[in-house]
Amino acid sequence: MTRSRPLAGDRPFRGFGAHTLLAALAGVAVGAPLAPPAGAQAAPVRHHLAELDLSHPATRLAAESLGLALDCGARVRGGLAEVVVTERDVDQLRRLGAAFTVRQRDLAEFYAERLRQGGGGKSGGSRGSGIDWDGGAMGGYFTLAEMETLLDQITALNPAIASAKYSLGQSVEGREIWAVKVSDNVAVDEAEPEARFDSLHHAREPVSLHMGLYFLDWLVSGYGSDPLATHLVNEREIWIVPCVNPDGYEWNRSTHPGGGGLWRKNRRDNGDGTFGVDLNRNYSYQWGYDNSGSSGKTSSETYRGPSPASEPETQAMEAFISSRDFRTAISAHTYSDLWLFPWGYQCVDPPNRHEFDGIARAYVKENGYREGTICQELYSANGDTVDYDLGVHGIWSGTCEIGGSGDGFWPPVDRIVPLLDENLAGWARIALYAGAGLESDDWNWQPALTDGDEWLEPGEEYQLAVTLDNVGTLATVGSATLSLQSSHPDLQVVAGFHDFGAIAAFGQVDNLAAPLLLRVAATAAAGTEVTVTADLAYDGYVETREFAFVLGEAVVFDQDDVEGDLGWRTGLPGDTATTGRFEIADPQQTTSGGQTAQPADDHSAVGTLCAVTDGRAGSGAGSYDVDGGRTAVESPEFDLTDVRVPRVSYWRWVTDLTTGDDDFVVELTGDGGLTWQEVERVRGNDNQWRRVEFDPAQFVAPSDRMRLRFTAADDPNNSLCEALIDDLEFRAFPSGRLELWRYGSAIQGGQVRLHVQGVANLPFTLYAAQGGAAIPLKKFGLLELDPASLVALLTASSGPTGRYTLYGDIPVDPTLIGVEVHVQALALDPAGAYLTNAFDLAIE
Repeated sequence: MTRSRPLAGDRPFRGFGAHTLLAALAGVAVGAPLAPPAGAQAAPVRHHLAELDLSHPATRLAAESLGLALDCGARVRGGLAEVVVTERDVDQLRRLGAAFTVRQRDLAEFYAERLRQGGGGKSGGSRGSGIDWDGGAMGGYFTLAEMETLLDQITALNPAIASAKYSLGQSVEGREIWAVKVSDNVAVDEAEPEARFDSLHHAREPVSLHMGLYFLDWLVSGYGSDPLATHLVNEREIWIVPCVNPDGYEWNRSTHPGGGGLWRKNRRDNGDGTFGVDLNRNYSYQWGYDNSGSSGKTSSETYRGPSPASEPETQAMEAFISSRDFRTAISAHTYSDLWLFPWGYQCVDPPNRHEFDGIARAYVKENGYREGTICQELYSANGDTVDYDLGVHGIWSGTCEIGGSGDGFWPPVDRIVPLLDENLAGWARIALYAGAGLESDDWNWQPALTDGDEWLEPGEEYQLAVTLDNVGTLATVGSATLSLQSSHPDLQVVAGFHDFGAIAAFGQVDNLAAPLLLRVAATAAAGTEVTVTADLAYDGYVETREFAFVLGEAVVFDQDDVEGDLGWRTGLPGDTATTGRFEIADPQQTTSGGQTAQPADDHSAVGTLCAVTDGRAGSGAGSYDVDGGRTAVESPEFDLTDVRVPRVSYWRWVTDLTTGDDDFVVELTGDGGLTWQEVERVRGNDNQWRRVEFDPAQFVAPSDRMRLRFTAADDPNNSLCEALIDDLEFRAFPSGRLELWRYGSAIQGGQVRLHVQGVANLPFTLYAAQGGAAIPLKKFGLLELDPASLVALLTASSGPTGRYTLYGDIPVDPTLIGVEVHVQALALDPAGAYLTNAFDLAIE
């Protein structure tokens, strides 16, 4: 599905064209607001969420004329923008011939109800200083009073490194605009690089306020334990301003005490029945450059004020910025999953675009946000904070637009901590870049002396050549060095140190001519796990990376091409999608906009089947794609209890055309589905067959009740969404023992696959029994079966490959449901020692 359906009673409205619009505008006095009735400001205005089609010239002109704020334009690049509008705006858009659809009526009530329902549960509880980050009084969000208390609490616990809150000035209604400084000698104005972090210029963006507090708490809580937090406190002076617009935020609390208020501006009485100035259009640099990037209408959400820096909040911020020597800064906003930098007032690059690009790439590395200039990626904006930072003071400044379309201005409570976490690394890097900050995308080991395969085998050598970029605004103080350490003698460090020398601001160096070198010992045992530590040291800071290696060659001990029914589960209870639910089928090709939504074939070289979100093509790509919710498929059960250093892989195809805001999630369970751990999350489009391999032990303890779950969702319901899964593969390293491996679920009418593996040509007997306890028998050593119900399934040999495979058909018999079957393999090795392995199988 390529577009969301409008709500009942809201039909897409396509207007009369630009010439009709211009004629209509001729009768509208620009800048003359429609005066509301007396007392209108005593009650909140109802707001709605509309989707504007900006590919229509009439729509762009109407949005500009009405001064609509495109700050939630999560899809503005594709011509569609989400915009908060009033009922009056809706009437004006229709009158002016705009192309738009109202997606959510009474948006504030929608947010409030979502918060009342809990939004899926709490998101993470207390972190750092024990603060409940989603426990605020406004539906999980902190009130202004709670923010002030938290500032007092955090700074009182850390007086040596965090100042008591102090006022930068007062708002138009007389509230304080608080700031906190963090540094190792917090009472001293040291000659250290300075960074600034401000939030909540716009009153309806509470996640930004939480982000400022979260970063403050991370700095002070991590001091002395987290290497980066410690370095930043020791070597930077950092200022945090968590709420620039206290009046607007308090107004939202007064009108919507449970959260969801949509007031944006400050609370200036404009003297004509309207209230508020957009503080992020009131800065003096390029103030009022045009009427696209701000509005001269007092009723507009982007009203820039009567003059540059007319507002006391803006005056306080400009005076504060001018009093310091900030080198980097973040002005936090919501929403659109973006990192933005100057210019906003016009769509041209800043003079140091390559420097901003380097900072941007580093910021989005962890969260995958789109990045670019404000004007080019989102909308034009003049008189904004980051343009002022660069244009007046030369600060490398940026805006993070936290959260996506599904989050909105008041994300569900279970999204608060995830959103903070996905931006925390970026905030820390921006503080780092006030001085030197080294980054590299080249942390990849390359073969130097190998046989060409993927395995690290005895005698082979691997090298590490790194290109380092100083994304920081200052040069390193002295040399930057890189050193290696190995945790095991079977992986030897041959060349383990390199001195890069000093690195200039935004400079680049490498060690391509002298790479670091590792060698696998000639006597290395297959399956040996080794950790190699790489320490990058500069300016008193050591950034450590760890690389996990497994020596020797793993073998494939099972595969599933989804051609046979070994217990794949579809039609799960949690499925909510109205179409496009997972099934095991032969996919039929669909395309949209020249892109393949669903491929014509599965991934396997032989066969046709895979797990697919409804394999039918229908009349078009949107006929049977995932719509209206989520759908999941679970793999057959597998047993990793006795497998040495296992690796699991799968091939996936993920389509998310149109919006790119849906998540495809892969999870692993080790307890038969009671709990699940996330392995991978794909946000956006990746419409190609891609192999993903992982170490299951990083997520759950190996067990005999393991499954994979794959979930696709069109949530929000606004895009063309498909997913396919195929070719699961299991690899491990030979243990030298007798191994018994099971793949498949013991479902009635289904099939279970068993492998017995050991040394080549090893005779063994496979036993099975129902119920009973382990009883020692002299003849066989410890036979873990009850002789009263003992059945010798077969006696065979592992053969030249060391593996024997057989299939067990599960009969259809209701009396067998819940029956537990014990299976044991027993062998006598050439030295005369007994080898054994066993597992339990419960029939479903």
